[in-house]
Amino acid sequence: MSYQLNQFDLLKGWLSLDVVSYILIYLAINLPFIWIFYKNHLNKKKLYMHIFTVFILFPIFIISFFSFSLAGTGWQLEGNTLYLKLPKSSFTIDDIHQSNFYLVDMTGEWKAVYRINGSGIPGLKTGIYKMKNGEKTILFQYRNYPTGLLIEQSDNLFVISHPSVENLHKCLQNKVKNKNV
Repeated sequence: MSYQLNQFDLLKGWLSLDVVSYILIYLAINLPFIWIFYKNHLNKKKLYMHIFTVFILFPIFIISFFSFSLAGTGWQLEGNTLYLKLPKSSFTIDDIHQSNFYLVDMTGEWKAVYRINGSGIPGLKTGIYKMKNGEKTILFQYRNYPTGLLIEQSDNLFVISHPSVENLHKCLQNKVKNKNV
């Protein structure tokens, strides 16, 4: 059982947030530059080329770069071992039978408020985060899904949150139940 993001999933993550806000911020940053070029009497062809480069090509390049560099991010469950693959590092939960796991609300006390180490793009948060309740966790959150799976193992806390996290929770419960029978 696994959940890994491909380029298309990452593009959906970029577009899942309020796109209008990003466009307005982007315009606010770039309009002074366009105004300067316009005031310096550049001909219209150069002005249109600059507008095309700044507003079309640059965003496409940035989104494509992050989509390809973050592809493969996710988790994989093999036997009793859960592998968490993040862009800057990977983590392994060796024996899920020695771990506690709970479904938590990602909009309440387990909301990520501060990134300590990791990467974050619109719709995807990965790495070590400080949560609203003050705990430091290793986080994989895709598309700001409101439910997360909290896994406690020795000194580490892991939080996995994506649209099908309930299936992982059920699978882990079944594995623990089958071992105890």
